[in-house]
Amino acid sequence: MSCAVLVLADLYPGSGALPELGSVPRLPLLEGALARAVSEPLGAGGWRAWLRDRLCADLAVQVVESGCWLATPVHYVAGLDTLRLHGEGLLRLAHPTQLQLADDFARVFAGSGWRLIATDAREMLLQGPALAAEAPDPARFTGQSTREASPQGEGKAALRRLQSEVEMWLHGAEFHGGDGARRLKVNGLWLWGQSYARSLAHDAEDLMARPMGSVGHNQAAQLYADDLGARACAVAAGMMHAPLPERWADDSRPAGDRYVVLNVPGANVIGQVEQFAQRWFEPALAALGAGHFKMLELVCGGRLWRLDSGTRWRFWRRRSHWLPELLSC
Repeated sequence: MSCAVLVLADLYPGSGALPELGSVPRLPLLEGALARAVSEPLGAGGWRAWLRDRLCADLAVQVVESGCWLATPVHYVAGLDTLRLHGEGLLRLAHPTQLQLADDFARVFAGSGWRLIATDAREMLLQGPALAAEAPDPARFTGQSTREASPQGEGKAALRRLQSEVEMWLHGAEFHGGDGARRLKVNGLWLWGQSYARSLAHDAEDLMARPMGSVGHNQAAQLYADDLGARACAVAAGMMHAPLPERWADDSRPAGDRYVVLNVPGANVIGQVEQFAQRWFEPALAALGAGHFKMLELVCGGRLWRLDSGTRWRFWRRRSHWLPELLSC
């Protein structure tokens, strides 16, 4: 039998503007599951490193002829002595806007060896020289100073220089992203995730249009995500993958592990987790109870909760509010 894995991405302590705990609605089924589950911390890389190692442990050492990074459009806020990533500053651009951004990048940086690629995901892709340079997940810094977030590694100087040049270019450009009425200006690109993006270096522009299950040796396992880093892991692992649907649904695919990655940006975090519980967690919990899966794993930030047929019956475990429990990473 197989395992169901739900990942709540981008949710860390300090994510977005969280209200007082007393005003946050309780989610009984989620709280009960968190209380009964076996919980363990993840490593320093959080859920991304965990997923990469789980699906494709050799992805981090894959060698390609050119460099490839995830490029997240962001909105920074300048302070007196530091630069801060806005609490809602991880920007999802409409695909036509991404194409315009990539075209303008090609014009401004012509001949530089760098290329920006639209993906129709939140993260775009940057291709360039094969540098050893990496930066952390920007979701860890929403609403916080970016002082400790600069690229590191032997090639860090070139990547930092490109980031600075991009910020100067975007200062005079007018590209905006975000959801609803809150439209924020793109004033930077967060270049990171080289260990994930490497698997996309040769076919980056085809990734988002590739039919699910068209290729791959691991035909039973499935991944549903709009997150480009997660889908890069699926590509490297030869897994079937597809964009995130509206809700959990049983399908006719062969029984196998199912991975679902849901990004939780800074705006309306509480409402998004409520929808996650209703549309994804509760149906997955019901599927576990019906015997469709042998195990259900919930991953959030730096912690994993694991439920199986035994742990589900630990009714005596004391429940606590779901919000501080999920943010205990």
